Amino acid sequence: MFIYWYSKKCTRQTKFIVTILTCVLILLLQAVIELAPLWVIISTLVGIVMYIYMHFHTKLKLPYWCIWLIPILFFVLFYTLTQNTSIFLFGQIILFCFLGFSLASIYANKQPRNSSE
Repeated sequence: MFIYWYSKKCTRQTKFIVTILTCVLILLLQAVIELAPLWVIISTLVGIVMYIYMHFHTKLKLPYWCIWLIPILFFVLFYTLTQNTSIFLFGQIILFCFLGFSLASIYANKQPRNSSE
């Protein structure tokens, strides 16, 4: 997924459509059971940290497989701290992580507007 996300084939419009679909899926899952706001913030921040890791892993020569260590530890923490674990809650966590990742990558790669003077 990361290879396609950073390739030239994945345009800004594609990233925007995928981000909107992610938001729609989150709303559908929240209709079943709602994730606590604290976990929403934490999972979005995990996605942003994943983007920062992906951005700097070539410059700092960090191993590629470590990107998956952050969300796995987060899932284990969520599983141990909540009593009512559900597939819908895990789905929301994954989607919020992806939402944080996609918003950070879209914002970081945005092109400045042309000022018509």
